[in-house]
Amino acid sequence: MPETVESAPRAATFQRFVAAHRAELLGRARALCRGHLDADDVVQDALLRAWRGHGSMRDPGRARAWLFSILHNTFIDRVRRQRVAPASRSVEGLELPDVPPPAEPGWHALGGDDLRAAVAELPDDLRDVYRLHALEGRDYVWLADHLGIPKATVGTRLLRARRRLRDLLLAQAPTR
Repeated sequence: MPETVESAPRAATFQRFVAAHRAELLGRARALCRGHLDADDVVQDALLRAWRGHGSMRDPGRARAWLFSILHNTFIDRVRRQRVAPASRSVEGLELPDVPPPAEPGWHALGGDDLRAAVAELPDDLRDVYRLHALEGRDYVWLADHLGIPKATVGTRLLRARRRLRDLLLAQAPTR
């Protein structure tokens, strides 16, 4: 149905109202659906119901509670419909196509010598932090004290070292 000039302010008001509560609605729907992908559908259905009944809302001061009641009732209706829906057919006896296993990634061919060579190519500050943490098992606090740098700098250097190592090793990995 085309929107009339009279319903334009109503639509704008409803949009602002929905925008203010959409994240909360989605969170509640995810909790009800236990994280299933149906949560988005439940919210959409609830908003559609709310739009249709928006003009008949009795107490605008309780609009949030009204909206969450609609969401809850929409969820219950959906569960009831699924209960009476015909059972899915069994997958037993279905012919599945033969799918070859995926090719092993090129980085699987890399070994310890490749890693040591890549670590040797790192700048001194990154190499020392990476070697002490990854290869010798030192924690951030010990590294900060030993190297005389802030703990946050240890984390930053490790991040940069890992990124450089990834780039170096991917460049060495054979492509398939």
